Amino acid sequence: MRRFSLTLATLLTLAMIGTAGAAPRRYVDGELLIRFKQDVTPALNKQGLLQTGLPEVDRRLADLGADRAQPIFLGLIVKDPKFRAETRNDYRIRFPRGSDMDAIAEEFSRLDEVAWAEPNLLVPVDECPTEDPRLGEQNWLEQIAALDAWCVTAGSRTVIVAGIDTGVDWNHPDLVDNIWLNPGEDVDGDHRVYEPGFDMPGTFGDWNGADDDGNGLTDDYIGYDWVNVGSGWPGEDVNLPDNDPMDFAGHGTGIASAMASVANEVGVAGVAYNTQIMCLRAGYQDTDGQGLINLSAASTAAVYAADMGANVINLSFGGPGINTTFRNSLNYAWNNGVLIFAAAGNEGTSTIHYPAGYANVIAVAGLNSNDTRNHDSNYGSWVSISAPFTGLTDWFDDGYDNWSGTSLSSPIAGGVGALIISMFPDSSNTFWRQVVESTVDSLPATMGVGSGRVNAYKAVTQYYWPEMTIDSITLTDSDGNDHPDLGETVEVRVELSNAAGWRDASSTMAIISFGDADWVTYDAGEVLIGAVPAGGSADNNATPMRFTVHDDAPDGTWATLTVTVEAGPNGYSITDSVRVLIGTPNVMLVDDDGGEMYESFIASDLDELDQVYAHWDVNKLGMPPLSELTRYTALLWMTGDEVDPLSPEELTALSGALDAGVNLFLFGQTLDEQLAGESFYADYLHAESTTGSVNIGLETVPGSEGPAEEGAQIALLGAGGAGNNDDPDVIAPVGENAHGLYRYIQMDDDLGGIYYEGDDYKLVYFSFAFEAVTGAGTSITRAEALDPILTFLEVPSDVAEGGEAVALPADFALLGAYPNPFNGMTTLRLALPRTAVVKLAVYDVLGRKVAALVDGPMAAGRRLVSWDAAGHAAGVYFAVLEVNGARHIAKLAYVK
Repeated sequence: MRRFSLTLATLLTLAMIGTAGAAPRRYVDGELLIRFKQDVTPALNKQGLLQTGLPEVDRRLADLGADRAQPIFLGLIVKDPKFRAETRNDYRIRFPRGSDMDAIAEEFSRLDEVAWAEPNLLVPVDECPTEDPRLGEQNWLEQIAALDAWCVTAGSRTVIVAGIDTGVDWNHPDLVDNIWLNPGEDVDGDHRVYEPGFDMPGTFGDWNGADDDGNGLTDDYIGYDWVNVGSGWPGEDVNLPDNDPMDFAGHGTGIASAMASVANEVGVAGVAYNTQIMCLRAGYQDTDGQGLINLSAASTAAVYAADMGANVINLSFGGPGINTTFRNSLNYAWNNGVLIFAAAGNEGTSTIHYPAGYANVIAVAGLNSNDTRNHDSNYGSWVSISAPFTGLTDWFDDGYDNWSGTSLSSPIAGGVGALIISMFPDSSNTFWRQVVESTVDSLPATMGVGSGRVNAYKAVTQYYWPEMTIDSITLTDSDGNDHPDLGETVEVRVELSNAAGWRDASSTMAIISFGDADWVTYDAGEVLIGAVPAGGSADNNATPMRFTVHDDAPDGTWATLTVTVEAGPNGYSITDSVRVLIGTPNVMLVDDDGGEMYESFIASDLDELDQVYAHWDVNKLGMPPLSELTRYTALLWMTGDEVDPLSPEELTALSGALDAGVNLFLFGQTLDEQLAGESFYADYLHAESTTGSVNIGLETVPGSEGPAEEGAQIALLGAGGAGNNDDPDVIAPVGENAHGLYRYIQMDDDLGGIYYEGDDYKLVYFSFAFEAVTGAGTSITRAEALDPILTFLEVPSDVAEGGEAVALPADFALLGAYPNPFNGMTTLRLALPRTAVVKLAVYDVLGRKVAALVDGPMAAGRRLVSWDAAGHAAGVYFAVLEVNGARHIAKLAYVK
């Protein structure tokens, strides 16, 4: 294995070469590329002079000391007969070293016998240095929505990508399994790239020194190396073309990695990680450490790639000048169906950069992580699209490196092109280019970065499928308590939308399911909704789906209702799910906070304690009737900071529930003001209003035998609570069975919480906003405070009879969020059957990560993670849980 490390100084030099006006053009010393208008066969005469039979040409060849001529496509037998005939008089002529090749090219271009003549240019690779060794780490995959695209396709093994560059570290552990193998040279048919222990392509059964596939090249197992410039960095391979396109500098390896590095849980993954990499070497490390591409070698590589079946060519090099030889080869590749990408260059100017500026090439500019143009990236109306400028890729010598430049932007876009080809293998490169350029995330034209940034997910779906969203799932039950009871028939309605710009949806069906549950009958388990045009919406309001819960179904349990939407074309399908309460649990949470979202904090505590509960939203359903209240063992009734929250009808219903023996936990910070002096206050809540001082925290009353841990403190300020602790009150217990539970810290006996234990019912009453409890510092959390209260109210805990703990979840799952839709904050529910490394993040509809919630190990069990969406726009988001090699997704609706 050849070893070399590019220093920062070297990379800085690479970045500067090719800047318009900053340095002279570079070319292979003493070499001219030329096309004659008539058939010639250059050869040396007896005097050792190079002759063609064309007098004016021969006179100048002799005067200028030309001594060798070779066909530009030396050895390669071009497949296409038309192009083979067109290029049959293209030659590479050698003159003495130090000759002024620009002047020589101009001299020959004037001759009538010559179609064109130009120096054999050397152009720099389009790379910039990356100073931060931790920069990148493949965040660009998220920026282009690659992870979402991989849910659709990661490429096809029939798709071949090729970077014309400095070669490829083809036995790199992150690349070797994706290296293309020339079937015509795989003599023994073992489909292996190389023999372990031998640093040469091919295996024992392949090495025969023959041109088995008849393309003019011997043993081109994985591609070819056309570099033949005579001098380079010590140890470089710069003399004769050969069948080993091993990378020396690392640039070409990074190109291949960005497009198609293997996803093998080692190192990094390329955009199209299920495609194959053809290894082409046309570049090298010069004597002064600069990375250069030889355009005559690149011309041959482009023709080879097209003839050998490459679908994507990447060109991460260039400069300000046109090269006819190379342009002709690229036109040949395009005409043979290849999709071509090229870097826009790193000079930070609007000057056209070639080959990116050629008509049949997609020019790719570079963007920062916030979708602004990187200041080093070239720009202008000639740029086609843009892609991330910085990232982590494989590097030569089996390593990895962070690097940046449009050299990286271009193969990232090229990888997206490979995904498109995988989805539409029978289409043309004209269509593929249209898809690449039209499925971007648009950016302002004034930025000069083309139509926008590539979006891999949109690229593989927008021309293939609809892009539907299940906007709402509504259950309508007959008794109006907002959940199915045993024996009840429930209607299900869904609202759908189809994003503009995607395919029209046809024959749309909605299907409901509770999985393998045997306690439900689907009276109408599916419905035909029909066509949903792009940009349109639809619903089944007129024909709801229906299910009936059996009388012997589990009572008071959670179940997951899944809605699947299927549509054409191409077998499109999406699912969404909602958590549904079946039957009557022990607890009902009465949400009487005037339409605020404070109940989400209490609901998350109940989830953390593994409690099943009903939720009655007074703002939505109206006052809960007494017949509903008396179905539960305990009520958790919260009023937030609503003024005069309890109506006379509610007070009557509450009195009736308590008389019936229902236990109650009531809390709110305006209850004392409303109820002070009322008979209900003393007779049912066993409380009275009193004077005193409050504080931002409370502690258990010393010696209390009530439902609180001795010495526990609760805090009402800080993160983790509702933040609505505005008006707590001081209260006192009334009667011999009522006692103090919590007092304000350092305020003697000024109480904020009492409890009552009578023969008829049990009660806990807080005159402050319990949802504001934060768990700050050494104080206990809301859930820790709530747990003994539930026990006191005779609500069974999460430990079954006999002390056996509730079983762990059977599978990894993201069980949705509550509340959802939400305003400000929601809590995600995770099921982990064992301790595992978890990644939980939130993405917007464009696939951009907006929040990283968890990235590390989590203990087994049912876990809750909150997301505060403050600062984000209202709309649809997706929570993505990555664990145990799988991804679980929940849709979130943020409303303001």
